[in-house]
Amino acid sequence: MKIKGKYPRVFFGERELVFKDCFITEKGRYYVRKKLGGKMKEVKYLIKNGTYPRISLRDFNKKGSWRFRIHQIVAWTFLGILPDGFEINHKDGKRIFPGLDNLEYVTHAGNMQHAKRTGLNWTKEWVQTMRRKNSGEKCVLYGKGGETHHAAKVSDLDVVKIRRLNYIKNYSVSRLSEIFGVSKGCIQHILMGHTHNPERLTRGGLKERYSHGIA
Repeated sequence: MKIKGKYPRVFFGERELVFKDCFITEKGRYYVRKKLGGKMKEVKYLIKNGTYPRISLRDFNKKGSWRFRIHQIVAWTFLGILPDGFEINHKDGKRIFPGLDNLEYVTHAGNMQHAKRTGLNWTKEWVQTMRRKNSGEKCVLYGKGGETHHAAKVSDLDVVKIRRLNYIKNYSVSRLSEIFGVSKGCIQHILMGHTHNPERLTRGGLKERYSHGIA
């Protein structure tokens, strides 16, 4: 089977490296040789919601491997060197889709404007509150978005279940973490109202609402 793609290109400043024991396609599919002179085999990279998928580039002549975000490899390979002052932007705002048709080079200002249009960036109020909290001031962080947010790990329905199980049946954070397959920190943020809280209710307000089955 003939693979339609290119040898991955990486740029360190103006220095270019080409890795000839692996292959990348425009869709972001990655192939690599397991041994010198062997056949190219596709590698399924791990995708986690809210993070950039990463791959390791291999070249037996260079005696090692280098780990990069896959959208960087696709952009460098098919769009060329990143111009000074530019960044790689995902057109649909979803980091888990590193295909060439979803990537573009934009300025930092353009990247921020795109994030604002698509609802990916935090509000100015949230950032200011975060800074006050980091300085030691007691503040309540109000989360934006819900299951549509690019970093969401649970659905809106699961959020309702998590809060009711904790507020009404006193399920512990550890138990909820095991049931829903997310970290304890994620559960704590949901219960405290740091995330999935568009009405900006306090923990007490959330507990009152979900304990009476209003939500």
